[in-house]
Amino acid sequence: MISIKTIGLDEIGMVEGLWMELNSHHLDCTEHFKASFRSNNFQKRCEHLAGIREDQIRIEVAEDGGRLVGYCFCTAKYGRGEVESIYIVPEYRGRGIGEQFMENGLEWMRAKECGKIDVVVVAGNECAFGFYEKFGFRHNASRLRIE
Repeated sequence: MISIKTIGLDEIGMVEGLWMELNSHHLDCTEHFKASFRSNNFQKRCEHLAGIREDQIRIEVAEDGGRLVGYCFCTAKYGRGEVESIYIVPEYRGRGIGEQFMENGLEWMRAKECGKIDVVVVAGNECAFGFYEKFGFRHNASRLRIE
């Protein structure tokens, strides 16, 4: 049976393996930024979160019989929310885990009075748009980058 629970920032290390799977997926998706994803690592990701207070981040994990099968990080700061990272192991997709993560995260960000909530989709992973659109997200802008 799949269970979803909230964990603290001090427990974030438990999602490292799944985060690396997501990074590998993004590496496969992207056409122009492979070097960026190759050099990215979990420690750098955690450094990005280092300035966040415990009350500004919500981390949920999904487990099936003790096996970690998904996670979601959401942040809420200064009236703005963001779905920072979400990943479900491929064989567990379509079982409602991602939807539960999104519903819980959106409810939490709204309770934190976030007037705007963002999610960034990596170029090449546009197939994820439909998932986010189910929750009311709409394409707002495109950011171009030189690396």
